[in-house]
Amino acid sequence: MRRIYFALFIFLLDSFSLSAQVILKNEGFSKVYVAYGYRDVHTGWTTKGWFPVEPGEEKPVYNYTALSNPNFYYCAKIEKCDQGYFGQYSLYVNTQDAFTIPNADKAIDYASQLIKIYRFNLVNLEGKSSYTITFNPVNLKCGGKAQGKWRFPLDKYGDYAEKKEDEKMYREVTFDDGKPIGWCKDFYADGKLRAEFKLVSAKPLLYNGHCIWYKEDGSKEREADYEQGALISKTDFSGNEVKVSKSMFEVVKFPLQSFFLNSTGNEALLDGKSRTMYPIVLPKGTVEWYYEFSASRNKDDIDGYTKLFSLAGQLTKLIDKSGVLSAGVGMLTAPPGGDFCNVYLLDGSYNAFRSKQNFSFWRAGSRTNFKSGIVDLKGNSLLNPVIGIENPSLTYGIHVAIQVVAIVSRIDD
Repeated sequence: MRRIYFALFIFLLDSFSLSAQVILKNEGFSKVYVAYGYRDVHTGWTTKGWFPVEPGEEKPVYNYTALSNPNFYYCAKIEKCDQGYFGQYSLYVNTQDAFTIPNADKAIDYASQLIKIYRFNLVNLEGKSSYTITFNPVNLKCGGKAQGKWRFPLDKYGDYAEKKEDEKMYREVTFDDGKPIGWCKDFYADGKLRAEFKLVSAKPLLYNGHCIWYKEDGSKEREADYEQGALISKTDFSGNEVKVSKSMFEVVKFPLQSFFLNSTGNEALLDGKSRTMYPIVLPKGTVEWYYEFSASRNKDDIDGYTKLFSLAGQLTKLIDKSGVLSAGVGMLTAPPGGDFCNVYLLDGSYNAFRSKQNFSFWRAGSRTNFKSGIVDLKGNSLLNPVIGIENPSLTYGIHVAIQVVAIVSRIDD
């Protein structure tokens, strides 16, 4: 009998001593806050949180013994983002504050509005001596816009890889409110630096400033200078030979556009609208662009004003031999105008502008109560801009004229 009791004691001792430690490992680029759920003999399925885990940190959070229920649940929020690491199993959490919730699998009428259901992942710890939950890098979007550090797979040519089997390199870009910021880098598969550069846009890829590409041995392959996506100059290193290429600049004049806009009070009774849109397709290599504008209620006046449009000729004279403007927009002569219009440089919400809903626009390229003038869009990163023109008058229609002029970089290889 003593032997039986002794064997039972040894079995129970082994059962309590055999434990599995759950470790949280954050391999992402942002801090995560983790909640987990486990079976407690007194409080049933219990959830706890939030446990902060910094990028690169490993943190033990739970010990499982052989007498415990082997099912372990977890989820994680990502700092400053509406994304996270969630699963399909429903348990209650406190969405903001630190918490321990007993019977977290049961529908209870909680007094706090912060107690809500989150979706947890499930792992089984049975037979494990330890278990590491790894949070891999996630390309974050907050409010629909890219945020934080992203990693893009690249093919052997440095283009974005469309298939898994094409992935040979990768690109790291840091975003703030959807826009690339700071230095971006490309890496070979083994982590060696491939390139370092700044971007106007990640997709489509538009470089800005001085960029450098490296060979796998660490030596330079080429350097290039860009202005808002337009190539200005490049240097190729091939053995002992160094080839330098510089771009030339030309002024591209778009066709003159003329419109009649009805008054806002009469557009429902008479033909015509009080708003119009002018989509612009900028040439590849555009460094900067402008629009020249004039408005008047009198058709004869606007016909006369458009004969004074001379922006393209002025820009041609102001570009020096290196292709850089030698004077600012304040030195350009604007055409006359007679009556007010509102002109907006639109982004993706141009349909909202057309239907008179709330819309967003680029303030730097927009003007209200605008009779005439020249607007400089240097540094604007819109790829397919749209100009929206509105007649604010309740009683009078108005004639408007607008012409776009672009300065385009052409490099001689």
